[in-house]
Amino acid sequence: MATNWSGICDNLSKISDPTLVITGTDDVVVPSANSLVIAAKVPGIWVVQIKDAGHALMSQYPYKFNKVLQRFLSITTKILLDKKIVIIYHHRTYVIRLGSFF
Repeated sequence: MATNWSGICDNLSKISDPTLVITGTDDVVVPSANSLVIAAKVPGIWVVQIKDAGHALMSQYPYKFNKVLQRFLSITTKILLDKKIVIIYHHRTYVIRLGSFF
């Protein structure tokens, strides 16, 4: 688990958009424990850890990954049609502006 969370991680508490963090419990590249550090900093965050998944969890468990993503989007898009959502996957952050899809 990363222990130096200075810099950009200090700004996580400023995220006010619906946010999903998804990780595999067996990821040896980015430990799943890091998702809990992020979760402690972002209000209202969704954290999903897929059991037995590694760093390539989208390929290992595409059905589970898609199911989680569909559920997250089905709930967040109903209330935020003109806003954006944030998805954190591994060490990358994806911001999706919902108005561009509808």
